[in-house]
Amino acid sequence: MEAALAIAANRFPQAFDTLQEPFLKEPDAWFQSVLLSAIALTRQQSACTFLFDLVRREYVDAEAPVQAILPSGCSPEIIKEVLALQAKNRGA
Repeated sequence: MEAALAIAANRFPQAFDTLQEPFLKEPDAWFQSVLLSAIALTRQQSACTFLFDLVRREYVDAEAPVQAILPSGCSPEIIKEVLALQAKNRGA
């Protein structure tokens, strides 16, 4: 957990790729949520797009990417779209 957050905090260009790979292979939902938070903390456009795509595809635990995106610093447009998708996915 600490390593994932440290990678995100450094915000080096490869941070998103470094975090995305283990996320895609991780079976544990709790650790996936940690990785999603770390991905969001990279504040990279590719990370925001990845998180948005998880919500759009109705990822199994779509609440986790939503919770990662909201405080992430992603653009207001992405946050607005995510909230709209979240409402749609919930049937609201």
